[in-house]
Amino acid sequence: MGRLNLNKQNLSALIPYQIGVDIYLNNFYTFKSATTNLLGTVFNPSLFNSPYSDIINITPPNQAQETFLFDGSTWVYTDLSTNANNYIIPNDSLIQIATDNISSVPVGGGAIIQKYYNGKINIGKQNLTTLKSSTYYPEAVYTFISPASNTLANIFNPNQFSIAFADQLTINNQTFYVQDQNTWTYNDYSTNANNYIIPINSTLEFQTSTNLSISVGGGAIIQKSNSGKININ
Repeated sequence: MGRLNLNKQNLSALIPYQIGVDIYLNNFYTFKSATTNLLGTVFNPSLFNSPYSDIINITPPNQAQETFLFDGSTWVYTDLSTNANNYIIPNDSLIQIATDNISSVPVGGGAIIQKYYNGKINIGKQNLTTLKSSTYYPEAVYTFISPASNTLANIFNPNQFSIAFADQLTINNQTFYVQDQNTWTYNDYSTNANNYIIPINSTLEFQTSTNLSISVGGGAIIQKSNSGKININ
């Protein structure tokens, strides 16, 4: 009889996602601890080779995601100039690596890193009433299954968002912005998008300035993207 083993394996190398190949990412890892938890020690920049295309996203617990880029010799912040090699990776951070052409990234600094696993197994797909922002939960990607009424403002009331033109929703590859508490706009920041019809089976991803729980209206059926699969490796 087969067994399901939930023991978490400490990894010596991480598999990045390939830019331009993987659209939505499943390669998430949890940084547990390290002898030396400096970014440049745990992920040696000399192992990377694509300036400003090789990227590491780190999301500390209950904080917004930090993005670091390889500039050809070192890790830098998104201002493309400030050295980030000595950034201290907080324990229990979520890590995701994006590259052009590296198939495996060795782990240094005595770091203990494991495949991300949220502690839940859900084989049946769950219909969700609230959603999270990928700014704070990078795995928060959703699939729009069906609605009673599938207009954008009816399903996601703009009055629950806080920062104009900073809070946004990407549907497939199209981005919409909150203009005010009554209005969604297209990416020209002016054309009203409240009546945009969300296509069935679209992929949804929010990015917000604060850690929101986003309510679902309009009788919409929305599920976690790729839910119903178990991947604990």
